[in-house]
Parts: sequence; C-alpha cells; structure tokens
Amino acid sequence: MMPNASMPFAVLLSLSVAACGSSVVQQGGGDQGGEAAGGGGGGQGGACGGFEDEAGSGTLTLRFVNDDFVPMYIPGNCENLDYQLVPTGDDAARYPFDASCLLTCEELQTEPQIYCGACQPLVYRIDPGASFDVTWDGTGLLDRTMPQACFFESPAGTSCSQIVSAPAGSYGVSVQASSECIDCDCTGTGPCIGSVGGFAASPTPTVVSFPEAGLVEVHWPECSFGCPL
Repeated sequence: MMPNASMPFAVLLSLSVAACGSSVVQQGGGDQGGEAAGGGGGGQGGACGGFEDEAGSGTLTLRFVNDDFVPMYIPGNCENLDYQLVPTGDDAARYPFDASCLLTCEELQTEPQIYCGACQPLVYRIDPGASFDVTWDGTGLLDRTMPQACFFESPAGTSCSQIVSAPAGSYGVSVQASSECIDCDCTGTGPCIGSVGGFAASPTPTVVSFPEAGLVEVHWPECSFGCPL
C-alpha cells in the first residue's frame, strides 16, 4: 500500500455497472464470456479430488468514504472496485479476486477453458462527503497445481485456481484512490468509463476482524491529495 502522500500515479483497470450517490456492489463470481476451446476427458476422484471450490464463512461490507474536498477515483478490475484484504498470517490466497473470466480447478475437470477479451477501462468516482459500499463474500483464490489427467481438455500447463473460504482473523485493507480521471464520463459517485491519473493517496490504515466486523468504514481524510493554499 502506498503512503498518504501526493505522488504521480496512473493506472488502467476496469469494472462495469452504473450508479449514483452512495452505492453498493456485491463481490461475487460471473463470466465475462468468451469462446470455449477443444474437448477431452477429465479425471474424477483419486488424484483429482481435493480441488472443490468452497463457500465463504461470512460476508464483510467495506464502505469507502471520501472526507476530502475533491472527488476521488478508485480503479477497478473487470468485475469490482479494485482493493485487497491482506491477512496478518501466512496465507497465499488472494482476497477478494476477479472472477469475470475464471474457470476454477474444479470446473476445468468438466469444462473446456474459455478465452476472454480485454475489459473496458472503468473507475469508481466518490464525490466529497460521499461513500461507496462493496460487499465481500468471504472467499479468496488460491493457485494450485493439478495433474494433467484431471483436466477436461489437454492443458498447456498444470496450473489452475481454487476458490477457498477465508479463515477468521484480521485483515488489512489495501486500496488506492487518485485525484483525477482521464477521458471519463463520470457524472457522480459510482462506476464510469475512464482511467485514473494525477496524484495517488491511500486511506487511513484500516484493519478489519473477519467475520465479526460486518461493516467497516475506510476513510480518505481531508487533504489526502494536498491542501489548497
């Protein structure tokens, strides 16, 4: 996570959906679409067991709050506002994750791989004094190695991903906002087409207790992008 300082910053990420005012987005799965390839046979049981996807043990709502004097812009991935929850312990999974073009290890045992195009560049605008909610479903994505015989079609490698349930514990919130949006069509708080630029700022450090927390506010204080003279 970068410090709350004014630094040049430009990124190009993506999301989808339109909203205004104080809004809510549900973290979850979903395919972006694409073409399926080939066909073949997958494995069952034995060496192919243990790759089943898991459900989350709870949910967490993060409320991103802009206490600054100017609008701020948070980049997104293909599905959601782009942030990370970083566990305090030793954990290799990613929380949350972009499921827009994902087939997991379990799914690749019975389905061919899909190929997706690029996402639109989207960002989330949050106006001064406004907020935007995202809800995490309590799952993460873990990189696994699966025997080739378990894949429905012959893979280029043996890597795949498994959806896992996040363990109870403390998680730090990692997210950045920027002071500008380039080529944007934003009209208020919510997602819009464009890319972030200008200066980057991190929020006040926030640690959440999962799953007890329920709802946690993450604040960008006044003068996050520099105070007016």
